[in-house]
Amino acid sequence: MTGITESPPTGGLYIHFPFCRAKCPYCHFYSINNLDYLDEFIEGVSKEMGRRARLFSALDTVYIGGGSPSLMTLSHLEKILGAVGRHWRVVEEAEITVEVTPEGLDYKWLTGAGELGVNRLSLGIQSLQAGILSFLRRRHDAADALKALEAVAAAGFVNVSVDLLYGVPGQDLEEWLRDLEKILETSPAHLSLYELTLERGTELWEEHRRGLFAMPGEETAALFFRETSRLLTRAGYEHYEVSSYARGTSRRCRHNLRYWRHEPYLGLGPSAHSFLPPGGRDASPAVGRRWWNVSDVDEYLGRLRSGNFPVEETEELNHRSLAFEALFLALRTSDGLDLEGWRRRYGEENCLLNDRVLEAACGEGLLRREGERILPTTMGLALADRLAVELWGETA
Repeated sequence: MTGITESPPTGGLYIHFPFCRAKCPYCHFYSINNLDYLDEFIEGVSKEMGRRARLFSALDTVYIGGGSPSLMTLSHLEKILGAVGRHWRVVEEAEITVEVTPEGLDYKWLTGAGELGVNRLSLGIQSLQAGILSFLRRRHDAADALKALEAVAAAGFVNVSVDLLYGVPGQDLEEWLRDLEKILETSPAHLSLYELTLERGTELWEEHRRGLFAMPGEETAALFFRETSRLLTRAGYEHYEVSSYARGTSRRCRHNLRYWRHEPYLGLGPSAHSFLPPGGRDASPAVGRRWWNVSDVDEYLGRLRSGNFPVEETEELNHRSLAFEALFLALRTSDGLDLEGWRRRYGEENCLLNDRVLEAACGEGLLRREGERILPTTMGLALADRLAVELWGETA
């Protein structure tokens, strides 16, 4: 009798495109503005695909982020997506996303991307206010952003996500809400609305450290969050994750759902992260595995040329660690935490909650209990990270 070999799972693929025209002062993701490496990067990431192909039998999401992937020519994009198709079966109706920026985005590139199989775009607008765009050192203005929205619609894209930032110094709530209403006139399928955070090492973090500006207080941030959620839910959008709104369940970002649900994904390119849950290919039944690539294009390409994996570090995650991560991620989504499924997946002994904290959070209107499911309210979503830590609290 031959042994049974578990077939590889279906996974999600993230490709980090590490090139920008100029780095935004709030961005902490790895990027460079030297496009001389671009052709070799395309070859390198295709080579990395070949070395990782055995992890999955097929892909149902592909996400090209950055950086500014719309800097790619259509030839570059064709080479990347062609390599994906050679190494994996991409399932029918797979979600294939590319991040784009308003500057320089044209109809020819967009229609070409659609012909290559791209069926979802994430458009980084950030604001329609001149003062906010100037503070963020964006390279486009409101007119460019609105033209980009018109262009993606004209090119036939219906699954479009718009990125905007709130909690920016000097930002006015009424102006922010008017920006949202203006964006809603274009009926985007999805919005990703992020509170500006200052990450150590970024330009804005350094400027804030030197006292050049003050950040809005917690009460102001909470007001923006609450009024944003109210406006968009009234407009028919589902507030399904802390920063994410979808025009119906079918327009949720399927790739990001993989992260929040602890499903397997592979990250390629400098600084990209990957995750395999317990029992997956190249992971033991007892532990999950996460790894991330080096954050340097030179080193990334050099390791691939020498036949090595460009991995910077790997960590193993036991069921206890994974149980906390699952709690943390679940409370950031409107689906909340399925207690029965959580305990079945990670073991009863690893999935203990502080009942006193849970009762208090429900009493304060931050969480609610529906049978074996714990669900965050709108204000619970705003405090999701804190709630997860407190619920875990005395159980550790």
